[in-house]
Amino acid sequence: MHQRAAGEARGGPAAEPVTVERGGTVSERKSPERRVWRRHDVEARARLLLGGAEPRAAAVAVTNISETGCYVMSREEVSRGQPVKLRFETPSGELTVWGQVAHQVAGKGFGVHFAAHAHGRKLLAALLGPPTGS
Repeated sequence: MHQRAAGEARGGPAAEPVTVERGGTVSERKSPERRVWRRHDVEARARLLLGGAEPRAAAVAVTNISETGCYVMSREEVSRGQPVKLRFETPSGELTVWGQVAHQVAGKGFGVHFAAHAHGRKLLAALLGPPTGS
């Protein structure tokens, strides 16, 4: 059975995984129309709060994060641009990040683009520890 590397699910070529000093696996992806970003594979639980005409909440799993967003495993029906809030319980306390739905894979999950890069940096530090050299 072929295992998909991070990035193949979205139709683009996947980079080779690399190990970072603070632990975890990351993938570097390059695209002609976008800058380079790193996605860190994680196993995190969060409380999803969906905004819109019919607000609702659900427990979800987050499988990867970067400074700009994350991927949420959920069967919730969402639409592109829909506002979302994710609440994480971390060793240092509760952390809430805001964003909007960037894309969806029906029945599997969806990507969230954070409202600010600071959300991603705080979440990465809370889940993976502070970056080395900081």
